[in-house]
Amino acid sequence: MTISKHILKFEVFMLSFALTLLSCGSLKEKVSKSQRPNKVKITIKEKAKDKWIVKYDLPVAERAVVFHRQINQFRQKEWKIKTPGLKFKLIDNQECIFSEDESFDQFEVEFESYFDHTPKDYEFFRKFSDGGRLIYTGHLYVHPVQVKHQNLFYVDEEVQWKQSLYASTPSSPVMKWEDKSLKGTYLFLGKTKPIDSNRVKAYIDQEIPRWIKNQLNHFFPKLVQYYNLKTGHDLSFKPVLYFDYSKINRPGTSYSGGTLPGLVQLSIEGRGWHRKNNENTETITKFFAHEVAHFWNGGMFNNNDSRAAWLHEGGADAFAFKALLDLGLISKLRLKQNFERSYNFCRSDLNSIPLNMSSKLRRYKNYYHCGAFIWLTLDKVLRNQNSDMYAFWEKLLNKAKTQNGKYNSEDFHSILKNEFKQKRLSELIFELEWEERGRSEYWLEQIAKYAGIKPLSDPENLPPEFSSKFYQNLISSMMRKDCQGRVDVYGHGSVFKVRGNETCSILKKEEYVFVGAQGKSFGKGGGQLLREIESICQEKGSLILNYNDGRESVKLACDSDDSESPQWYRLSGM
Repeated sequence: MTISKHILKFEVFMLSFALTLLSCGSLKEKVSKSQRPNKVKITIKEKAKDKWIVKYDLPVAERAVVFHRQINQFRQKEWKIKTPGLKFKLIDNQECIFSEDESFDQFEVEFESYFDHTPKDYEFFRKFSDGGRLIYTGHLYVHPVQVKHQNLFYVDEEVQWKQSLYASTPSSPVMKWEDKSLKGTYLFLGKTKPIDSNRVKAYIDQEIPRWIKNQLNHFFPKLVQYYNLKTGHDLSFKPVLYFDYSKINRPGTSYSGGTLPGLVQLSIEGRGWHRKNNENTETITKFFAHEVAHFWNGGMFNNNDSRAAWLHEGGADAFAFKALLDLGLISKLRLKQNFERSYNFCRSDLNSIPLNMSSKLRRYKNYYHCGAFIWLTLDKVLRNQNSDMYAFWEKLLNKAKTQNGKYNSEDFHSILKNEFKQKRLSELIFELEWEERGRSEYWLEQIAKYAGIKPLSDPENLPPEFSSKFYQNLISSMMRKDCQGRVDVYGHGSVFKVRGNETCSILKKEEYVFVGAQGKSFGKGGGQLLREIESICQEKGSLILNYNDGRESVKLACDSDDSESPQWYRLSGM
């Protein structure tokens, strides 16, 4: 009896001791994880013009690393790994660098400046006319890949490293960037000297037409002052602005841009920008106004619901339309036309899907068009109760201020229902966002009807820009058939850039810039060209697409699926 008691006491002691060891081991593991090095050092050097070598120093040795940004997976094709034993590999369908044998804590890659369009992401490189280069750092970031078993790997998006980047060229000093947010930034390496004022530090391409520089100088401070007043929130930082011009011998105009913490990046292309006219003046100023609006709904405050990107992208468009009206650049009639444009593009491009599913189908423009329609409709409703959309935004940003600068769709609906007493409008917008029974057109009409607006079919007054959308869809559809499902079409106005690839039967060139069909310009062909295309495609014929300023052409097969006539609606009751 005494012996068994001693044995029992010994077993209890050993169990307690084991548990203590386990808990200490667990604590040690937690401490080691929290103290583990987690910063990557990335050194990028230009060894010759537009030829770069990048060295990575990892905080710990790994069998694989995954690139932070994956929307456009161009690295396998464009980069060369210099470190022996490493190769590119897709893990969980994400671009990684992988070692078959042992872990690595350093590696080098080499590549040329990548100027290709990266849809719905920041351009990797932008050219300045003086030879300078603007580099987006986010495409370089890497994180560890997790190991389940010896040769089974997976990407855990929760495990991420901080990034420390050093960039230089033979003619410029080393620039350093520490990134804890992982949003990336643009680094400028070149001779262009910034224009440094009280409101902004600006790097302006020397080749940008003077009238555009003057327009920027005139309207930028006015836009900041206007948004300060209308949102009730003063801009809390001095932004950096990068503005480049691709001087290419191409007709028409195009533009692109984006914002990152503390900066805005603007780009324009096309020889059409040398003409100062009403259309170009409105377009460029609306472009400025949209991007500057993102200092508030994307800079100081952020939408953290990516499915509801219409909140900030459509919001920035609505900001821009209202700013141009209030600053005297457009008339009320032009605002109405922009309202109609937003409605029609939204209706056409949604094509029966829920708004918040747009990104899954890569229909990103829905967030701009549908979002602008929602915000302008809301503005009309609120003005009937002596308020407006800016009063709504002030409350939304006040809410974000209490949530670490974040807002989302739930906040939008809560404010709309509880503070502005618009429960029914909230319900209609929610259905447009989420209802999956193919009734997006119905919900758009109901939102319009709630605001006292009636859409009326108006096929005889189809605007050129809506025809442009039809042409882009047409080219995309024909390319999809010619290139085994792969589509790379980027267009603006009456010019459409197509990147051919090895899977195509006909579109094999690296780039085509299509400007017309059947010998007629996309910009001037009008209804006659639309009817001719419809006739050819209904007969399953071949359509002649003209490129190289119309001097060359290709023939692509089309059918009735490619040529559905676009519909346009006029909004009555505005």
